[in-house]
Amino acid sequence: MSFVPRSRWKPDRVESPSLIAKAAAAYTNDARAFVVYRSGSIVFSDTDEARSDGDYLSTLRATATVQPDFTVLEMNDRNFLVRFVGPVSGLVLREFYDRNKAPIEKAVIDGGRLPTEEVFSGDGRTLPDMHCYVGLYARAKLYCDVDGPQICVRFIPSK
Repeated sequence: MSFVPRSRWKPDRVESPSLIAKAAAAYTNDARAFVVYRSGSIVFSDTDEARSDGDYLSTLRATATVQPDFTVLEMNDRNFLVRFVGPVSGLVLREFYDRNKAPIEKAVIDGGRLPTEEVFSGDGRTLPDMHCYVGLYARAKLYCDVDGPQICVRFIPSK
């Protein structure tokens, strides 16, 4: 793996992978297969067919070999879908974030950013603070899953 700078922060509290899987399935209308890792990272299949665990893992790891860009999308249910590279995403459940907002924001300030990192929207404007914190929290969870991958939920749509 090539070296890409990472933040020092490793979240000690994360959402339930089964709750993340339930929301992710709904976002795809139960149409795409995916896995959810222990810290909440999601790797989607392009279809309703599952991929091999090795393929999911190599896709997850490939995300950590490029610059750590992300896009935060607030969903209709108020959860946050954080898109990384390709079919890799993170999901931050709004209820969890609201309950843990202070420690998440403190952790981001204390070590969740890379040295000299600034976070901007695609059009060059500064992101709303909440989206910045959510994205950096999801990215920290992604790196936890890359470093200690454990699939907790496999979702395969019913045919």
